[in-house]
Amino acid sequence: MPLVPKLSPNLDDAQLESLVPSLLGAGANAFTAINTVGPVENIFPASETHILSKGKGGMSGHAAKARGLHVVSLVRKLCDAHGRTEVPIIGMGGVATAEDCEKFACAGSDIIGVGSSLTGLSTEELVVRFAELAGSGKPVGREVPADLMHFKEFTLERKARGDTPYEISEEEVVVNDWCDKMRKEFHKKKEKMKQDYDAKTPMEKKIFAQQASLMLRERMQRREQFRQFKANKEK
Repeated sequence: MPLVPKLSPNLDDAQLESLVPSLLGAGANAFTAINTVGPVENIFPASETHILSKGKGGMSGHAAKARGLHVVSLVRKLCDAHGRTEVPIIGMGGVATAEDCEKFACAGSDIIGVGSSLTGLSTEELVVRFAELAGSGKPVGREVPADLMHFKEFTLERKARGDTPYEISEEEVVVNDWCDKMRKEFHKKKEKMKQDYDAKTPMEKKIFAQQASLMLRERMQRREQFRQFKANKEK
């Protein structure tokens, strides 16, 4: 089984110069460069609040391209310098055009990885996009069988009563067990939270209430900022 380490863009050149030879010595068959950059801050300018719920996240797409090209070039040089010219490199990071593919190939990539620029595309649109990336301007000469993937059409009907919230029109029950499981887990977590709160001292309960109130105020402020931003944009 091939061993293909995926290199982090957060490593500086000195770290990569030490790591890549070690990985080659440990049996690496190829390299993927790069992973997402970061985590970095993602701030929505209008409200000055975080776009992601956890504040920071990995950066991909066009913003990662320059770093991706640099790391691919460095890894290619390191492999060649250690007599491992046969080791392939999967280059990725912001690839969106045929020119991007050419740049990664020139940097030393043997295979081009594409991710962010394919977001939301259908199977038919992917065929066209890959043709664009290949520089041919038209779909490659490969037919995709119409029955490659099979989908069963059905509709969901809401039941007026009963324990089963949804069922297929063909009377095949679905999500029954899943809903029961989720319902039980919710009640279990709710009961655990109540027990934890009851076990708190009066002072801990007071601190908890203050923290909850602060979080609620911050959420209301963010909603108001977004409402104002949306109203100003519509003017």
